Amino acid sequence: MTPQDLKQIGALIQSKLDKQTQAFDDKLDKQTQAFDDKLGKQTESFNKKLDKQAKDFDRKLDKQTEAFDNKIDMQTETLDNKFEKHSKVMVNYVASKLSIYDERLEDKLLSWKSEIIDAVDAMAKEIADERDFRDITTQQIVENRERTDKLEKKVFGKSIA
Repeated sequence: MTPQDLKQIGALIQSKLDKQTQAFDDKLDKQTQAFDDKLGKQTESFNKKLDKQAKDFDRKLDKQTEAFDNKIDMQTETLDNKFEKHSKVMVNYVASKLSIYDERLEDKLLSWKSEIIDAVDAMAKEIADERDFRDITTQQIVENRERTDKLEKKVFGKSIA
């Protein structure tokens, strides 16, 4: 076999391979196109089902959320009413306790004021008695000095002081 024969055989094999490759590529393209079409239809169908399920889920969720909100509102209102009643009771209780303590405090303040006034009165009386005593003592000292001066003048003829 000559090199030209080999070239011809190589070209013939290459052309057959090209034809088979082309046929394979065409067949593969057809199958790929068919698969893509089928997959596109299935994907579209799946998306429609998914959208429908999502809408159904949203509706159900909205209903449940609304029911839950209503239940929470009712419970909140009930709790508010209970709190208001209890707060009124507590306000009255605290007011009564404060009133009792206020009366006790006023009684203690009155007692304390009375004790202070009694102590001040006793002190004022003691101060007045002390002033009277000083006045009397001063008067007695002056009178005694005058007597002593008179006696000294009589006895000595003149006063020494």
